[in-house]
Amino acid sequence: MAKVGVLIHGRHLEAKGWEHIVWGDPRVLRGQVPKGIAQALLHSAELIYWGTGASKKDGKRESQYTFDYTMGRLGELAPMHVSDRVHSSYTTYSRAELAAYLHEVSYIDTVTQNTTEEIKGALSECERRGIQKLYLVSSPSHIARCLQEALKILSVRRGQVLVYATASDTCFVDSTPGDVTILEPPHRGDDPMIKVEPQFFPSNIAKRFFKLPFDQRVELMTELDGRLPT
Repeated sequence: MAKVGVLIHGRHLEAKGWEHIVWGDPRVLRGQVPKGIAQALLHSAELIYWGTGASKKDGKRESQYTFDYTMGRLGELAPMHVSDRVHSSYTTYSRAELAAYLHEVSYIDTVTQNTTEEIKGALSECERRGIQKLYLVSSPSHIARCLQEALKILSVRRGQVLVYATASDTCFVDSTPGDVTILEPPHRGDDPMIKVEPQFFPSNIAKRFFKLPFDQRVELMTELDGRLPT
């Protein structure tokens, strides 16, 4: 059986609605942490990778703060019911079992500073431990980006880790998956964009746009907004 790891994506500690995004209501609306733990238990994961070190609170890096926050609220998860829909069964875990499991398999990443670095770190740790499958867990409006970053990294590294994406039940405050726009290079034979120079593909223009300083981006967006149909 393949060894499994789970990456619980780090959430900046100053993010609006941090507790809702990360924790949610574990009984009915699982945030990133409860969803990640459930995924890990379902697959008997040997690694839970907690990211990142990008923000700090109470003298603790983001990952350590999130882990300690979780350990302090395990009573809200227990008893935790983990469903195996394939076999129509579920397993229940007590608070003591959850605590022992998390201490055994957790890796606290206090070094990485963004999504790309975090996923690189998780993949490296999987490779170091001989783990073949990695489940990414993040918000519904961010999980597509996480998967894309992982695929970009794997396309270069040619690693042996298979990557899967799982969304939590909680989203960024004031956003939904419908607010996310994915820009792909043209790939259909009848797509007129195929005849356009690559630098003018919407995906490439978007990349160049985000290289601009913030004030220039705002100025350009304001100008563009005035020229677009409502």
